[in-house]
Amino acid sequence: MDSSALHSEKELLIRLQNDDYLAFEKIYAIHKEKMGAHVFRLLKSWDLVDDILQELFIRFWNNRNTIAVEKPVAPYLHRIVANLVNDHIRYITRDRKLAEETWHHMPSTGDNVRIAGDIGMYAQTFLLSLTANGLAGVPQTILGFFADTIREHLNISSEYKMMFGISFGFEDVEARENSVKMDRSPIAENVIFH
Repeated sequence: MDSSALHSEKELLIRLQNDDYLAFEKIYAIHKEKMGAHVFRLLKSWDLVDDILQELFIRFWNNRNTIAVEKPVAPYLHRIVANLVNDHIRYITRDRKLAEETWHHMPSTGDNVRIAGDIGMYAQTFLLSLTANGLAGVPQTILGFFADTIREHLNISSEYKMMFGISFGFEDVEARENSVKMDRSPIAENVIFH
């Protein structure tokens, strides 16, 4: 940041600390787009970007009197964003049940067809809820071939059949492996319409 921009920002921060709302709006206009892009890179959800930005600038306004006017404001905003993103991640993973449900087990009863269908619908809903919360998920049916190893590692009873696991987290859209797209068979090959 050049010295004239830093000087101008310092003046805005001094005005902000004197409750000048126009100074706040100017700082907001300068940083909103960059902060929004940063949040999107972390959470992959424009809905979450809006929520995080709103909370970011509310905190910025509420803490205006504690901001060091000699320092650039961007690192301060980035620190608040990091805290808000961490809070969001803690919120969506706080419930131990979410982590436990990552591994889907199928009780061995009856012909298992109905239960397998229920598990598949649950998995689809779980994957959609991950997306709605800014995460990505990948069902991994190959894990079913290593059920004994997984049961032993996770202390899961042998009464359960392992159908698949779901890995989830933040998608790296730049990663080469995420550009691979699987072909789908035409719907007519899989569905009978009546």
